[in-house]
Amino acid sequence: MGPHAHGDGGGGKGTARLAGGATSGALELIIFHPVDTIAKRLMSNQNRLFVPGDVSATRNNVNQVIFRQAAE
Repeated sequence: MGPHAHGDGGGGKGTARLAGGATSGALELIIFHPVDTIAKRLMSNQNRLFVPGDVSATRNNVNQVIFRQAAE
């Protein structure tokens, strides 16, 4: 249940809720969208990422999966 109105006008309650919702939505896009995108790209990858003993090849494979066309 939400807070009850007591007839005091509630001057900033609506504004505070709007500002809080906008802030949480913006932070979700800024923080979680890139993380979610990387996670989905790693999960949908069909190729082997890690090459034992070859750090350069592993780094190249991971970059290809995460950044796709921008990695080239």
